[in-house]
Order: sequence, then structure tokens, then C-alpha cells
Amino acid sequence: MFGISDGELLVILFILIVIVGPRRLPELAREFAKFYKAFIKAYEQAKSDIKQNIDIDNEYVEDFKKIRDLKNMTSFKNIKNIKDIKDINPAEKIKNEWKSLIEEAKKEQEPKKTQSDEEKPK
Repeated sequence: MFGISDGELLVILFILIVIVGPRRLPELAREFAKFYKAFIKAYEQAKSDIKQNIDIDNEYVEDFKKIRDLKNMTSFKNIKNIKDIKDINPAEKIKNEWKSLIEEAKKEQEPKKTQSDEEKPK
């Protein structure tokens, strides 16, 4: 039971009989049994409380992992290469390119009109 062999147990019982006496030995055994039951009950209760707390902690750990993953998914760290909000919208980028092409074409047409206008009065 506690690493005690049969011979050692007999020696311990003999010493108890000598010290306590044969009349008080049954009473002492009952008290020891009550103490042992109370000790085992307290041990099991503490064990179940610790296990329950560990299970609750594991639930929190899983929740924190989910929150961390969601935070990483929505983080602006993933958008490091974008310099301007216009770069996000490709339609806006194409619109700006077309505007610049139209403006360049208008500028090219304006000097030609002024040159032809200057030539006419002469």
C-alpha cells in the first residue's frame, strides 16, 4: 500500500499494540479510518477543482487564440505596400489615367489652335 511489506506492517501493528494497548487499538483504528476518509475526500475535491479550473483556462486560451487570429486578419500590417487609398480602387486608378490622357490631348490641341489663329490675321 505505502511501500510497506507484510513483515513491516506486522512490526508496526505490534508497536502500536504495545504503545496504545489492545483495548484502545480498535478505537484508534476507527479514528484513523475517519481521518483517512476525510483526507481522501479533500484530496479528490481539490483534484476536481484544479481540473475544472484548468478546463476553464483552456477555454479562455482558445478564445484568445481566435481573437488574435481575427486581429491579425484585420490588421493594417497586411497592407504595407499600399501608399495611397486610390491604389486600393483599380477603377479610380484607370479613371485617373484616362483623365490625364484627355488633359494631355486637350493641351496638344490648344497650342495648334493658337498657332493657326495667329497665322490668319497676318
